[in-house]
Amino acid sequence: RVTPRADHDTYGVKWINRLALGGQDLALGLDAWRRIYDGARTRRFKDGRVVQDEPLPDATYDSAGVFAEAERVLAGGLRLQAGGRLDGIRVENDASERWAADEEDETSWNAHAGAAWILGGGWSVKAVGAAGYRAASLEERFQYLDLGDGRIRLGNPELDPERSWFGECGATWTGERGALAVSAFRHELRDLIAETAVDAVTLVNENIAKARLYGMEAEGRWRPAPAWEWHGNVAWTVGRDRETGAYLGEVPPVNGLAGCRWGGARGPWAGLDVVFAARQDHVPPDVPEAPGWARVDLGAGWRFGRGDGDGRLTVRCANVFDKTYRDYLTTYRGNVYNEPGRAVTVGYEAAF
Repeated sequence: RVTPRADHDTYGVKWINRLALGGQDLALGLDAWRRIYDGARTRRFKDGRVVQDEPLPDATYDSAGVFAEAERVLAGGLRLQAGGRLDGIRVENDASERWAADEEDETSWNAHAGAAWILGGGWSVKAVGAAGYRAASLEERFQYLDLGDGRIRLGNPELDPERSWFGECGATWTGERGALAVSAFRHELRDLIAETAVDAVTLVNENIAKARLYGMEAEGRWRPAPAWEWHGNVAWTVGRDRETGAYLGEVPPVNGLAGCRWGGARGPWAGLDVVFAARQDHVPPDVPEAPGWARVDLGAGWRFGRGDGDGRLTVRCANVFDKTYRDYLTTYRGNVYNEPGRAVTVGYEAAF
């Protein structure tokens, strides 16, 4: 039996100053925060042994930075936006059974620029580009997790920071009876932090020299009648190591939902959603493929006024047909866990 104990404390402060300068909105700010981890783990074995160890060494993660963002609206419905941020980072850890005490200082930055253009007729288009730098988290650096069957997951204090370049474009249509949004993205990464199988029982965080993620997303809704709405969304993502051509792990398969809802802004309502994920056969070497699945969720409720406030009574049933299935992202690391079966929840929410 494993009994973990940990305190995760985060303290932070942020200051933002917003200025309006000749038709341009400018935001300047400072941001600083500290994360403190203090934990331990007790493992009790069937033969009576008791082992005390640490899933992470006691550590602190400090970050302080400055940021700026500007936005300007031009004639013809064109909106431009740009911004950037610069952070100083310090990571300190105590010695543990697996890791030596250490202290490391890093600098992180990111910048972005984008544009949105209202075309008329309910249509608008957008484009955004960004570049950034991400330092490894405490878990990515120092984790030591025993999965219980001889396999372990390890961090890596020698990880280099990730560098990324991101681009996205999309179009949106909004009408009286519906809306539609479609977007495509591409994400180029250098020194991507990802789990790598060193041998049959050991997963270690390593840097992948060059990686690429790309995909598309779409969502829409349509009201054939005032009380009825059809809605849905779908997402597709592919991730690959650009040097070996291998697929990246922990990338979801094609997934989404399709459903309908009856009801108005107040009074009774009911809805049905079919949630699905396709088969995931784009997997790294030695990682099993995951089958596709679909489940049905139902919901109903009543929204009513309550003086100056608002009340909502809801009843939901997830996985109505009690389908047995597993999600690729849950089972990626080798443990096969089924997702929850039929579950019914009743709730009430009041706003004052």
